[in-house]
Amino acid sequence: MHEIEEQLGKTGIPVVYDNSPGVFPAGYPASDCALYYGWYAGGVTGPFADPSFRFVPGAVAVHIHSFSAATLRDPNANWVAPLLARGAAATIGNVYEPYLQLTTHLNAFNDRLLHGFTFAESAYMATPSLSWMSVMVGDPLYRPYASWLQLDASRDYVRATNEWRTYHDFAVRSASRTAPDYRTRARLIASRARSGAILEDLAGMEARDGNLSTATSLFQQARATYTKRDDILRVVIEEVDALAKDNKKKRAVDLLRSVLRVVSDAPSTPLLRQMEQSLTAPPPAPSASP
Repeated sequence: MHEIEEQLGKTGIPVVYDNSPGVFPAGYPASDCALYYGWYAGGVTGPFADPSFRFVPGAVAVHIHSFSAATLRDPNANWVAPLLARGAAATIGNVYEPYLQLTTHLNAFNDRLLHGFTFAESAYMATPSLSWMSVMVGDPLYRPYASWLQLDASRDYVRATNEWRTYHDFAVRSASRTAPDYRTRARLIASRARSGAILEDLAGMEARDGNLSTATSLFQQARATYTKRDDILRVVIEEVDALAKDNKKKRAVDLLRSVLRVVSDAPSTPLLRQMEQSLTAPPPAPSASP
């Protein structure tokens, strides 16, 4: 999973990378989702369990689980059928216990897709054992990134027409830079272009490195830059998490409460209230000594 994050970053695809023990919770704002890789829940959960959730057209979505494709006919059972029912164009699953070492290697699968191979070719090259438990569901000739091979990486995209293009072109041009140089230039570009995506990306990097104060500052800047509600709420969730890990629970609670006063009717409201309650719950009483 971590290797996939690096692959997408170098290719200029914005990523939300969550390595916490749980899966994305219900109500998590996951709009405009074109790619999903996850594990490890037995049945569809989180935002994907919402019948109204929809991937963008052409999305690739895979959740690793031993029985993710035990049935393809129930849109609410396991993972493969629900992901397809929510609009994914291609997915991979297991009809029975494959053992982890024999599941499709998603890092290899994603890499082949990014290099322009078809869905069938990518899955074939990433699956260590054929005629075993894995199934692939989707158009075998689908090539989601084929047109990317025609892009000229050296072309000057200073006059980018939208935020995604700004992020994409900066990431592709800067992929070979050292981490400190990348972050310095990213801050500059984000400031000039007012790119919430670049700021959020930087904040995630700092948070994973343990630089929580820097991360919260960048999340705050991204929150102030974004204009779409789901983007803002996603960054709020990330910022609250960083504040809590930095032992700044009061600031985290104040942020949640200020947001809840404005978006009391958002689909993410129950999740935000749950986070508030978790942060304000009294600590458990110490157990009595014998």
